Amino acid sequence: TLRRQPGFTLLSVVVLGVAIGLNTSLFTVFAGLALRPMAGLTDADRVVTVSGMSYPEFRYLATESKMLTSLSATRTSSVSLEAAGDVRSTTMYAVSGNYFSMLGVRMEHGRGFRADEDREGAPHADVVLSYRLWQTRFDANPAIVGAPVRLNDAAYTVVGVAARDFTGPDASMALWVPIASLPVLRPHDPGERDLLTTASDCCVDVVGRLAAGVSPSQAEADLQVLSDRFRADTSQLPRPITGDGTQFL
Repeated sequence: TLRRQPGFTLLSVVVLGVAIGLNTSLFTVFAGLALRPMAGLTDADRVVTVSGMSYPEFRYLATESKMLTSLSATRTSSVSLEAAGDVRSTTMYAVSGNYFSMLGVRMEHGRGFRADEDREGAPHADVVLSYRLWQTRFDANPAIVGAPVRLNDAAYTVVGVAARDFTGPDASMALWVPIASLPVLRPHDPGERDLLTTASDCCVDVVGRLAAGVSPSQAEADLQVLSDRFRADTSQLPRPITGDGTQFL
């Protein structure tokens, strides 16, 4: 059959090759642990990032890794923000509750997120604004803290404004929400609903700080071992689904 359909065969080989290459390289993307500078951070040269893992794997690495002092997950997308009747698309970072405290980001007004805002099934519909977004869309009004805003037509409450010198991964106007609140934003998206619990759901990026005396190469080797261990645990892996929707055990 493959010989009779060379076009289909070629496409299949290319797709398989890309998929296999992506699967084997997703975690080994540190390139020296991908040091990514962020303005406004203390010891920014110790902040590292890695892309392309599931949220359960992030949780596992956050618990088991000794080479990083702490880890935080982040997922980037866009969201519709309504301000003063004006609706515009805005860069959104969905992050774990320890994001601001782990990075040591101070707030211009209000507070950052708390660890309990990660809880699955009890999402906190809170939002932190970047300083630039606060100035541009909210006229730098300090009374914005505690005020309601609408994101994707969902009701959120502004709990803080990040410091002027902190821009996150880039200098765009942006906002941050707890990653557990994504189902509030997109209630009909099963991928968002299952993000926190499904090991096959990709992807989140992970930000962390190197522990004292640890080099990027040491942290990379440690995290690769932990990642392999996580994936070898069959209880953490997605189960194949048959054509009738059942799963192999």
